[in-house]
Amino acid sequence: MTPKDKANEIGNKFYQGSVFDYNKEGHLKEIINAKNRAKICVNEIINAVEEVTDDGYWHKVLKEIDLL
Repeated sequence: MTPKDKANEIGNKFYQGSVFDYNKEGHLKEIINAKNRAKICVNEIINAVEEVTDDGYWHKVLKEIDLL
């Protein structure tokens, strides 16, 4: 799975509710909240595996979350 695909997968998991639950402003706010939650998760993964591997995959995922 590419870093972009993984970023989308994680971001979608942290989006709370449905796009139909929000107006445009609420939807955009929830996207920001989901991205922030996803970044916390990925940073925890990076901290946990940083000593084991240095392939940069999770750093790429983190960058892709910012691009969502």
